[in-house]
Amino acid sequence: MADIQRSSDGIYHPRSEAEVQALVLQAVAAGVQIRVRGSGHSITPAILATPVVSGPAPMNVMLD
Repeated sequence: MADIQRSSDGIYHPRSEAEVQALVLQAVAAGVQIRVRGSGHSITPAILATPVVSGPAPMNVMLD
C-alpha cells in the first residue's frame, strides 16, 4: 500500500481501516508518534501533537 499523504491542513485524514493501518506502518518506519483526533469535541491545541526539540515531528491524524 502506498504512503498516505497529509491534507492541506497538515493533518492525515484516513478514509478506511486499511489507511489507518498504513499510517501506523508509516509512523513505525519513520520512528514517529501518532496523535489521533476524533470527531472534533476537543479544542485543537489540546489534541494536536507538537514537534519535540529534536527528532521527527509527530503525525497528527483526524478520524472524521
